Amino acid sequence: MTFNAIDNQSHLRLNHVKFNDIITGVIQAMYICICKAVTDGQIRSAVQDGVTSMSGLRESLGCTGQCGKCGKHVKQIRDEVLQGPGASSGGSVFTASSAG
Repeated sequence: MTFNAIDNQSHLRLNHVKFNDIITGVIQAMYICICKAVTDGQIRSAVQDGVTSMSGLRESLGCTGQCGKCGKHVKQIRDEVLQGPGASSGGSVFTASSAG
């Protein structure tokens, strides 16, 4: 089963996300910047490749340069990558939580 999901609170959009992926928290790519179609994976890759400033991410990917609504999320992803694996700042911003 495939559907479109929109999070109206943060202006993030997931296209063709499988229902099971949302339940298990395994989302392959999430659009962070809708204006420039930049995904979380692209941001993570850029930071891992050495683009660590917000201005550098804006120059290389185009995110945060149009409406600016993605800025907070871009910074959170950048900070997660810079902290490295095992560093916890309350969990990933984009993992599904299980209720129960």
